[in-house]
Amino acid sequence: MRNIRNLFKFPCTNFIKMTMKGISAIIATVLLVAFTVAVAGILSIWSTTLTTTQTQTVSNQTGGVIACTPSLVIDEAKIFTANATVTYHNAGSQPVVGIKVWARNNSGIYSTPLNATLAAGETAVTAALTLSTQDLVRVTGTCASNLAVSADCTPADKCWKAAGT
Repeated sequence: MRNIRNLFKFPCTNFIKMTMKGISAIIATVLLVAFTVAVAGILSIWSTTLTTTQTQTVSNQTGGVIACTPSLVIDEAKIFTANATVTYHNAGSQPVVGIKVWARNNSGIYSTPLNATLAAGETAVTAALTLSTQDLVRVTGTCASNLAVSADCTPADKCWKAAGT
């Protein structure tokens, strides 16, 4: 019986056991820690770069908004029977270009495209709105940093002056 068992044993089994050795637990632990530290370093550098880039982008956009705010202010909107005269100024530190004056009533919105430039601190008057019963006057334009700016005046605001006041 012993001989039959020996026939099924492979003589190279002992040789494989002797030559096949794994790495020790200490070396495996050191390799895992080194790999984890390397991945953490890469992620740290990536997140720092991303945060710095996003912060700079937001800072640049905020600077443009601050430079353009408040740009347009309506000082007075005199509303007569058939037209309106709007006095407005640029209260910002940047010029406003492409100025349009809008008026709205119950039958639609009408604009006066002036396409003018209003320097910082400059005042302008527009008297070309031919409407009756306006309920909104708006002045729009674009700040030097391509930021749209506007100002509104409604009957509830102090800037609104109805006919006879």
